[in-house]
Amino acid sequence: SLFRTTTTVDSESETQREKLILEHTKVETTWGGIKLNLITKECPLWYCHDEGLLPFEDPWWAFVFPGGMGLTRYICENPEVVKGKSVLDIGSGCGSASVAAAIFGAKSVLANDIDPFAGTALRLNLTLNYDANANLECTNSVSFSKDNKVVCAHMDFFDQFDVVIAGDMLYDSAFSPHLLKSLQNHRFVLFGDPGREYSPKDLRKEQLLAKYEFQEDGFESIKVFKL
Repeated sequence: SLFRTTTTVDSESETQREKLILEHTKVETTWGGIKLNLITKECPLWYCHDEGLLPFEDPWWAFVFPGGMGLTRYICENPEVVKGKSVLDIGSGCGSASVAAAIFGAKSVLANDIDPFAGTALRLNLTLNYDANANLECTNSVSFSKDNKVVCAHMDFFDQFDVVIAGDMLYDSAFSPHLLKSLQNHRFVLFGDPGREYSPKDLRKEQLLAKYEFQEDGFESIKVFKL
């Protein structure tokens, strides 16, 4: 298997998570032909406003957020940024950007999210896409960790990766500045962000790599930028 987890997984819990994900999501084709199990308008849960009725807590992994969407598109359009590289995806969610990095030739990918459902979703989404891309030579390895690497890991943890990516992670007053500080000296960090509150406001021209139109939820565009 190309997928592994770096944290202990209870097989019974993993099976239950997989069952719930497949029961409550639909396969949707997103940017670059990448297929993902998502909660869409075709799913009853899309219309559920009572958290007590949800079969899982805060299913952020069941949506592609704008920043992750921008990163995924950027990787699909610029595969050289990940090809042959070791990649860390912080706050991986549904795994859209991790899947893109894997498909487009990353040497290795570590997807990091504190929700174990994100790990299960990533595994299912990888399977969807490797089946659809059987002609690709996928020699990379993809792993998942639910440890809070940003808060708990030593600064030099990030140095082992050639590329660090983070989509829609600049929304929190405590976490986001800590994330930016932790990564400020890394050799290559890519952020995808639609203009969240803690996104840098003074980007230099050379930092902005792409800007995609996105007029939803009060946003006007998604920026992909490097630190």
